Amino acid sequence: MFKIKSEELQDIISAMAKSARKAKLGERFIFIKTYGNEVSFFYNGDDISVEKRVQTTVKKELDVATTVKEMDVKVGALPSEEDITVELKGNQLQLKWGRKSSIFVDTVKETLPLLEIPETVRTVKWPAGSLHGLTRIMTPYAALRTSQRGSERPCICGPNFEKDGLTGNVFVRATDAFRAITVKADKIDWFEGAQLTLDSDSLHAICDVISGETEVEIGINDLNSLVVFKSGNTTAVARTLVGNFPPLDKNYLQMDKAVAKWFFDRQDLIDLCRRIRKLSPQNPTLTFVIKEEKPHAVIPQVLEQQLGIAIEGSPFDFAVHAPYLEMVASTFRSEEVVLLLTSGLAPITVISEESNDIQTLVLPKKIVT
Repeated sequence: MFKIKSEELQDIISAMAKSARKAKLGERFIFIKTYGNEVSFFYNGDDISVEKRVQTTVKKELDVATTVKEMDVKVGALPSEEDITVELKGNQLQLKWGRKSSIFVDTVKETLPLLEIPETVRTVKWPAGSLHGLTRIMTPYAALRTSQRGSERPCICGPNFEKDGLTGNVFVRATDAFRAITVKADKIDWFEGAQLTLDSDSLHAICDVISGETEVEIGINDLNSLVVFKSGNTTAVARTLVGNFPPLDKNYLQMDKAVAKWFFDRQDLIDLCRRIRKLSPQNPTLTFVIKEEKPHAVIPQVLEQQLGIAIEGSPFDFAVHAPYLEMVASTFRSEEVVLLLTSGLAPITVISEESNDIQTLVLPKKIVT
């Protein structure tokens, strides 16, 4: 039995429920257990475990489990600005306030072990917002668990982290085999000799329970198989993905190696890709062709738009999946992006001359006339 403010309980359960949904655990359970003057709320999965602890008035030991959905709905219905007493009544959890007001929560007979936080052999600290920013940028490039590529190569279902042993630079990479990104992450540190990949769903789940306004301590165990995230009263443990992450960097072109360089206003390119999606939603292929020495964007028998862009080198026709190119262009914050090409079927490097910290790739498509 313990007491807790209704708003505090609602904030905790709401964050845990959202996190558990992002983790895609299937049937989800939340465990509640008291320790002295603390209460632990946690959930467990195969690849991620999350715990939030809060100090409060504990009058009697409590160790119980319920479904995330049941707890989220019932706690969400509590009145605001009330002291809530949480205690077990038979096989139900009773949430009491006032004189005789209660909401009852059905419990389940789950006996999963309490979240076990592994001993970390090395730790680093990330500034506030770094975890959330990297997750937002990197995970759209990673393969989905449910995709064919994700099933075949689970190691690409999230961003890969590596620290260069010579320069000390930290690089974060992601790919779904159709798009790729490499970011030189100057604001964070990582562990030398530990090139590790974390599942995108796990990272999104962790971001839902850790504030973007606080510093995050990150540690790894001795086997480099578990990564621990700590911030305030929240601890999350994510399992690293098995397999060798592909060597992306060899595929990026440098400016001096490109046969053709296409310079786009970034927002104009995004608008063009969106136009292609609207005009050809079933097959949003954007084809670039040179007609009368002028570049055009083409959908056969649907669109022909002359482009007011600069091109250096020896241009040639090529095609690309418009939604992929739109996403890549949206990654940057510069006014201009440059497409670097060597042939019509080679990976296309997309960069910004204003930032050397981000490199992206998108695969071309075969031109259909």
